[in-house]
Amino acid sequence: MNHIHSYLFSFLCLFCGVYSLSACEDEKLVAAQDTSAESGQTRNSQDESYVEGVAAPYSDAIYPMDYVPREETRQEVLERDTRVRKRISDFWINLNTAITGNTLNAWIDNFTKIATKERSPYLDLTYLCVDYNCPQLKKLLVTKIKDDIKVQYKILLQEIEIDKKNGQSGSLRDLNTTQPAGIIMEDAYCLKRLGAYKGEIKLFIESVIDTHVEGKANYYKGDYLSTGYNKELFALNVAFWVKMLYSDDSTKYPLCKTSFNTVYNALLNYSYDADNSPHYDANTGFNLLLHWGLLLNDEAGLKNSIHIKRIMDRMSRTIMNSGQTAGWGKLMGGVYEGGREYLLDAGIGMTWCLKVGYRLFKDPYYLYMARKYEDFRFNVGCTQWNNDYIDLYPIDINRKDTDADVPAQQTSSLLTPRITSKSKYDGLLLGRGDRDYKQVQDKLILSTGHHPRAPYMLMDLSYTQHKAAPDHRIGIDNFIFNGTHVCTYLGRPAEGFRINRPFIAPKSLSENFPIFNIPEAEVEPNASYYSRLGFDSRFDYVIGNYAVKQLSEDVAYGEVEYTRFQYEGISAKRKMLLLNNGVLIVYDKVASAAGNNRKDVVGVLYNVWPSVAKTGKNWLLQGVHKSSMVKLDSRYDFTGQTLFYFPRTKNNNTMSVKTDPLRNNKSISSVLCSQTELNSGEDAEFITLIIPMRKPDEVETFVSGISVAKEGSVYTVSIPSPSGTAIVAILSPTEASVTTGI
Repeated sequence: MNHIHSYLFSFLCLFCGVYSLSACEDEKLVAAQDTSAESGQTRNSQDESYVEGVAAPYSDAIYPMDYVPREETRQEVLERDTRVRKRISDFWINLNTAITGNTLNAWIDNFTKIATKERSPYLDLTYLCVDYNCPQLKKLLVTKIKDDIKVQYKILLQEIEIDKKNGQSGSLRDLNTTQPAGIIMEDAYCLKRLGAYKGEIKLFIESVIDTHVEGKANYYKGDYLSTGYNKELFALNVAFWVKMLYSDDSTKYPLCKTSFNTVYNALLNYSYDADNSPHYDANTGFNLLLHWGLLLNDEAGLKNSIHIKRIMDRMSRTIMNSGQTAGWGKLMGGVYEGGREYLLDAGIGMTWCLKVGYRLFKDPYYLYMARKYEDFRFNVGCTQWNNDYIDLYPIDINRKDTDADVPAQQTSSLLTPRITSKSKYDGLLLGRGDRDYKQVQDKLILSTGHHPRAPYMLMDLSYTQHKAAPDHRIGIDNFIFNGTHVCTYLGRPAEGFRINRPFIAPKSLSENFPIFNIPEAEVEPNASYYSRLGFDSRFDYVIGNYAVKQLSEDVAYGEVEYTRFQYEGISAKRKMLLLNNGVLIVYDKVASAAGNNRKDVVGVLYNVWPSVAKTGKNWLLQGVHKSSMVKLDSRYDFTGQTLFYFPRTKNNNTMSVKTDPLRNNKSISSVLCSQTELNSGEDAEFITLIIPMRKPDEVETFVSGISVAKEGSVYTVSIPSPSGTAIVAILSPTEASVTTGI
């Protein structure tokens, strides 16, 4: 027996439990009532009602609503815990084998190769020797650390000379000098823990501090304040280790100690937000800040910081259901399997940060996601990631005796906030020691659960801090289903026309829309982009309301509205309905205000990779993508293909598929576009059905059963489903609802 569930979401009911943020200065939670004034009426807005296509109620070419689970079972969570614990057990077995087999020297060398490159690998090995009582390591470590100090000092001097040749003063100023200097100090601290910081090596380290650090660079003069940028925190990391080396001597290096203390206090208690990129956030500044607090025995300071908690919450939510990190800003990732698999990476620091979050806040969700990410990163099958590294500090960081819990009372769709300055750096960054900050938009996340196969979609609304991509704003950045990327852009493109979003341009640039003769930049558009398109992505978007709501166990809803969208007089809104079977229904409206004398072309754009399998007049079938899952299960498909379908709207939009010759990955990436012209006083509407296909060979038959009906301003889209009852979506500027047959 079929049970039909209807989930209505209109502006009359948005007062009832919708999570929404309004673009006011303090970004309070407000009801997401759709009260925005229509900025323009299209000249054909009173078109006759129509029905296009013959609705078919049944098709098994797409996935049934219950194809993937919504939540994990207790058994599935325990199986993952077992895999994670096995890695830890294997680490100790391999170490004991190296000790008994007289291969410890090679074992240490291998460990230093797989540890993080931003910091000294000997820190973890020293913790292992001292805190875990492995004295067999000591003699080898002391020798290797002293040798590493010589290597790092040589690098430091070389980089200082390069800086001088480039017109710099030779003071420590950027990562090329502050990182080797920091590693020297970290190595020295290791020697102190090992009881070997004395004699010539101590005198040498003090000469380095006297010559290059204490009172020399601006960072180390006692009055420094930071914006929180990772490069600044790596510089302060030098001062931190000087403090740790001479914590028992108050007369030594007071300027370094004062600079560090001032910055540390300001970051915890005044203002701080991470750089706005997954691997930067997890492996640089925020990671350093957590280490500082733990090594200073200041867990209370970390725990009491609202900034630490906000970043930790975001970090736990921007890991996708499968365990793979989401990607945004200056992301890190690569394409594998001949272009069929896309793996995004947040580095080895992500799981450590979340384990520290669990230690501080006792939130079981942090431990659940830490292990999910750790399991994915080391067991998914990417040879680049497989290694023997485990977290070692603090001594109980892995919580080996604690089982992760199935998420309870954890909403799967939500908004995350950021903070930025009200007055400094044009509101794009936090000021130094800034106390006058505001909360602004960050990420919009839709999902129907937490199971690794459940759908997950992330939209990056942010524009603040150093690694932000300010022209993304309204794009579908990451969308996975059954562990497979369904609609995710590739790489780090800065330009809005290279991601999955609506985009508008003057008609004078429409000859090959949406392809423009502009080289691809990373993260932030360059000057040629701004001058060619005539807007500045840092400032020319003004957000209105944005909201998410879990409409039911099968449906998540999100919307975002911009009262200014690229240009003065242009507004845009996007509404999204995400279903548990991976179907994403997207409604876009872009309006041009009357009297602004504009003539534009507007379209909705999607990245298609690695190939175009088939196309029709208003649809495209994407090439095969490979599922990325830790545990293969024959009940589920190992690959997936996505249908993009554009139902007719009042504008009679035109679909095209083009290659962008200036994309960095042009060999596997195409641009799918549905577009129309837009003049002053008009608006354009687009509907996109993004559908994972279970039987892609039947795509033509399936699309013949999709229908769209327009009545006034309301569209009714009917999609055949395996239940025998069509999925029916109702879409308009003020309403988005869906009826699923299950």
